[in-house]
Amino acid sequence: MEASPAPGSRSPRTERERRRAAAVLLLGRAGRDRESRSAAERFLAYAEGQRLAVSLRTADAADGRPLAVAALAGPGRAAMVLVSPMRGPDAGPVARMLDDLVGGLGGVRVAQALPEPERDAERAALAGAGFETLATLVYLEGAAEPAREDPLPGVGAGWVQEQPWSPAASGRFAAAIECSYAGTLDCPGLIGRRPIEEVIEGHRGAGGPGAFAARRWRVWSDPAGPVAVLLLARLPQEPTLEVVYLGVAPRARGRGIGRLLLRRAQAEAARSGAERVVLAADAANRPALRVYRSAGFRSVQRRLAMARFRPLGAEGAA
Repeated sequence: MEASPAPGSRSPRTERERRRAAAVLLLGRAGRDRESRSAAERFLAYAEGQRLAVSLRTADAADGRPLAVAALAGPGRAAMVLVSPMRGPDAGPVARMLDDLVGGLGGVRVAQALPEPERDAERAALAGAGFETLATLVYLEGAAEPAREDPLPGVGAGWVQEQPWSPAASGRFAAAIECSYAGTLDCPGLIGRRPIEEVIEGHRGAGGPGAFAARRWRVWSDPAGPVAVLLLARLPQEPTLEVVYLGVAPRARGRGIGRLLLRRAQAEAARSGAERVVLAADAANRPALRVYRSAGFRSVQRRLAMARFRPLGAEGAA
């Protein structure tokens, strides 16, 4: 974990103090009170507990206000980028900090950011550092509900086989995920930007250590190929089950399979002691949003999905 102040900036003396000061800025706290320091320490402890490699950059705005950016690198050669609260004139300096930060992330193929839609300055800074806007994400939340887990309907062949995750089944999961991308309305700009092995590794890391369990990953197929896939993660520190990925093959769509998979997620949440199920969907994916809302899910927030990619086959940083 590193925190790099700009030359001449007012920086704390020790590395731990620099990290904590940067974290205070990222959390939107301007003071040096005990509460701000405690919040910063919790943030740093969370990142360490999630086994994320954290890189930080700090600098001063033209009027002397401190600014900070961070990248949390995790599984699947992906990193999440965070930006401290900023103003319009800060877009240029922050874009330069972001470009330096992301450019130094060796081994990372995609750097992602999730700014709030109304934060124009942050969006401009990310765009200035080479980030693309891929989608507006709608985050939804629904209740855990015990339910009968009906089998998936047959798709032409008359039967569907269900299989949990195992190393031997990884090929089936990869095929089902890639098949579900065809014609998708959910972040189509992500398709083909990363090898499927890295995508799966990133999905396995969702929620941090302890969230993945092989029995919560399921793939369905028939003699003609993949039918559907459902990847769930039980968040260890919260009473929450996350739908990491839900996908249906094009030939199986329109049969209510998405609703059946969502019901399975709610049943698994109840079985595991979780109180709620959370997921995110592209705002452009209206059919999926109708399914989620008909199941009682409600929107809780919106974020822009922005990303900067390193081309497949390229060496060096993202």
